[in-house]
Amino acid sequence: MAADMFSSAIKQRPSYQSRHTSSATMALQIDGLQGDMAWTNPFGHSNYDTSSSSGYTSPVHYPTEANMFANPPYGPGFNRTRTSSNASFIEPWTYPPQSPTSATSTMAYTWASTTDKSPIPPNLPFLTSTYPVSGMPVCATVDPMADYHMSFEPKSIAQRDEEEQVFMFPNEHFGTAHLANNYPYPYEQYLDNYWRLFHPSFPVVHRATFDGMNTSPMLRAAILAIGAQYSNESRDKRHSRVLHDRARKVLEMRTYGVVTEPERLCDDQTLLLLEVLSQYVARRAAKTLSPRFQNLYQKYSQNFGAVTSNIAEVLSAVALPENVTYERWSQWVELSSQQRILLCCYILESQQPTLLARQPQSSILESISGIDLPFPAHHSLWDALDYTTWGIAAQQHAHFPAYVYSVTADTSLGSLDTFQSSLLISSHYNRINDPTPYSSAPASTDIEHLLEASPITKHRLLTAKLLQVTPIRALIAVAGESWILSEKLNSSQAFSNCRTTIKTWLNAFWISPAEIQGPAAKEALKLAIEIMQHAMLTPFHDLRLEFGADMGLYFSSLVIWAVTVAANTQINVPQSQGQPLRFHSHSPLPSHQASRLYPPTSTTQSVNSAHPASIGLLSPTHASPTPAMASSSMRHSDITINALGFLAHAVQEIDFLGVVPQWPQQVVQWQQGSVALMHWVKMRLRSGAASEARDSVISVGPTSAATGRSCESLGELIDGVVSVLEKVIGRGWEGWGI
Repeated sequence: MAADMFSSAIKQRPSYQSRHTSSATMALQIDGLQGDMAWTNPFGHSNYDTSSSSGYTSPVHYPTEANMFANPPYGPGFNRTRTSSNASFIEPWTYPPQSPTSATSTMAYTWASTTDKSPIPPNLPFLTSTYPVSGMPVCATVDPMADYHMSFEPKSIAQRDEEEQVFMFPNEHFGTAHLANNYPYPYEQYLDNYWRLFHPSFPVVHRATFDGMNTSPMLRAAILAIGAQYSNESRDKRHSRVLHDRARKVLEMRTYGVVTEPERLCDDQTLLLLEVLSQYVARRAAKTLSPRFQNLYQKYSQNFGAVTSNIAEVLSAVALPENVTYERWSQWVELSSQQRILLCCYILESQQPTLLARQPQSSILESISGIDLPFPAHHSLWDALDYTTWGIAAQQHAHFPAYVYSVTADTSLGSLDTFQSSLLISSHYNRINDPTPYSSAPASTDIEHLLEASPITKHRLLTAKLLQVTPIRALIAVAGESWILSEKLNSSQAFSNCRTTIKTWLNAFWISPAEIQGPAAKEALKLAIEIMQHAMLTPFHDLRLEFGADMGLYFSSLVIWAVTVAANTQINVPQSQGQPLRFHSHSPLPSHQASRLYPPTSTTQSVNSAHPASIGLLSPTHASPTPAMASSSMRHSDITINALGFLAHAVQEIDFLGVVPQWPQQVVQWQQGSVALMHWVKMRLRSGAASEARDSVISVGPTSAATGRSCESLGELIDGVVSVLEKVIGRGWEGWGI
């Protein structure tokens, strides 16, 4: 009976309207109301040119889109409320995993993973109706598209695009009219952010042939969502998540739909961009690479050799100016787009055990290593605005190597670009399928001088080196009290093993130089200090650290914190037990010089007026378990000056590691400096350049990530990082077991 009703309903549906009309008939499921509703399409005048398999059309001007988003909150589908729990290693190990941000949070989070599917039951009919949508009351605090479902009968690509257009960009009747009238959404700004800040690192979309309004709605939504993430305004990040959540729901609905035409290149580009969003800025962070991404990765890894050969043939042909034609440019763009999808997939995969601290797994590429991958063309070819400019650039870079392994120290390449440098770093410093927690020394490569001389490339290189010599999973687990970002350790024994790993790693600081097995911890400390100095001294707008790069700051602050905790234990515990201090090597420095640099440690030490303690970041007692704050807030400039002062002191002091009787003697300065650094990292992650520009007063107390108070989420990953930093600062220096 239900099947007959469904069949009857389909027969009653009007034939699909032309995509050039201003409305589309969409299937809608609403309790108490059955029918198809005429949804006004705000972009009905747009022409969807599907003549190209790539989904590309000619460039157009991007008009301002004032009604792109619905009013928040923005939770499509089912909501699963996050309940209170104690994110500590002492809680029962049978509890279901939650991230450290859930310790006291009661905020509702939307689950939109591949395991939470919401297909339309086959027994629900779709009937026709002319009920005006604009007349329906819509609550301003509910996503009006939350219960909206598209029909699943076979359709063309153009039909699917039009349905997804209405779903991704509903018109102003759905809760946005009042916002659109008072605040025009910065559509152009989002696009500019994407091309200027994200595109150099993940250049999968060819800008010159990207048609902002007539491309796939899903690709446009992914690009806008990424661009909005680079804004310092919380409302823009909220808009980003609206688009991301809807896009993820559309991907779920695609699983149950049937399309009569093959997928396009722009659909694969969309999958990759949405995966980057899911990994780093989603409201509910991904735990692994999605099956869709893995299928995409495997698809482009199967024939990359043939694609690389075809690219070489095209470039060889255009060595003669008369062969530079639009047709050859179009062919090169198509082939290079496929190649760049593969390379970006590899880079994202290589970031799993490093920037996301996940358990190393075998590569999806299986027997192929990073150095076996193709080496991409210079950005001057990829970003050329027309085929003439492209031909000139191709002739200038005619001798670029075809594969990564061909890039050697004596290769004459000129200046590499951001993407090429990122690929080299990922291939030479990857930890894919590496079961060891850390190396005794960072990998030594002879190609560093070839990398792009930019702040972001330097930051990525330093971070990659740091993660070579740091047991990052164990370190995050200890600081997070059994949490590794959004992953919960499954047993107390696993947590104990992490502590043991960190203790072993740190022991090199207090073992006689002749007994030191490897310089891993010392190298990690040097790299952590260099990363922090580089980030703090480089202007914000010259070093944007979104989408994983910001994790380098977190890791560096934890390395310095762990060394300080271990120093506190090494110096204070033996004294309290009446035992001699460890590490009795004699200093080669004259006694007066050693005394001047390292005065005797006492319970209460004098504090330099230029030091963080002078303005109350910490109390001047190195044995204090919880540093006292002078107030609940400080100025941005004060925190920065304090942190930089400590780093300068640490650089000088680390040179005497192993050659002075006691290191460090002034543990209080390391405590104060470590806290200042963690406050700075919190500030950078939460407010970006905004506070720096205003030299505003920054709260040094807990944020809603730790207290459960409502706030504009930074995404579960960064919310968890901020929460852990706040808990570490509040807990003090005792009882960490390292």
